[in-house]
Amino acid sequence: MHVKSSYAAFSDMEIFLHGLELEHITELLKEREIPLRQLLTMGKEDLIQIGVDNTRDQQKILDAVKELHVEEVKLEELSAVTNLEFSGDEFLSFLMKLKRQCIQLKTSVQNVISQFPTDAHKLVLEWSPPHSLTKVCEDLILSAEDLTAEAVKLKMRLNKLQDGQNDDPCRMQPLVEYSRWKTTFLKIAVLTMVGSGCVFFIFKLSLKKN
Repeated sequence: MHVKSSYAAFSDMEIFLHGLELEHITELLKEREIPLRQLLTMGKEDLIQIGVDNTRDQQKILDAVKELHVEEVKLEELSAVTNLEFSGDEFLSFLMKLKRQCIQLKTSVQNVISQFPTDAHKLVLEWSPPHSLTKVCEDLILSAEDLTAEAVKLKMRLNKLQDGQNDDPCRMQPLVEYSRWKTTFLKIAVLTMVGSGCVFFIFKLSLKKN
């Protein structure tokens, strides 16, 4: 026998609070007319001001916000990448930021999977039709595949650029390599001087003995 929820539909806010076991502050947030988007931007002081006084409740919300937060790559940064004067360090920073976003998104999906009920009878809330949820998941998979394809193209482009630089006879050597060569040369020079000094010292001792 299928047990139907007595609730017709739930907002994103109610689903969010249910996942954190904070259903008891639902009415409070409704009274304050606080939407989920606004709640996700609040700090501890903001939560106190709207009436969320319990420290444990505050921490649950703040931890969830931190987990959901993804550092966005701004459009200005994307356009700056095409600048010929864009340094290698800046581009590396850009790629690392994208990587962090992917890791955070993967972690969010893993957390959802770990908490997702496997038995339909355990669902407290009435959800959207399963086929619509499945469709969104299919779109998500396609988006992830598109991202993978673009990342592969970028990697191939970088490899081609690196090969071209290595084959360019006019290319300036990196300062690191120059510094390393200079250090090696100094070491050889010092060892040569020390070796010559030892030979000269031994030669003088031989003359004194004679």
